[in-house]
Amino acid sequence: MWSTFKHEYYYRHTFASASELVAAVDNWMHIYNTRRRHSTIGMLSPTNYDNVTDSDLDGRVTADPCAHAPAL
Repeated sequence: MWSTFKHEYYYRHTFASASELVAAVDNWMHIYNTRRRHSTIGMLSPTNYDNVTDSDLDGRVTADPCAHAPAL
């Protein structure tokens, strides 16, 4: 994740202070976990993947994360 952050955000911005950098990291991590889609979990965000697996009716997580992926 940190390599992704560095290449997608850190190297493209300058920060005036440490607090500005901390705020940028916090914002980026929120986007990374809630909106950015990940190919290894069926093109869902980690938050959506957790919601899908948590809502599995019989409480089991399927081996294939794409099995519950909503149609786009």
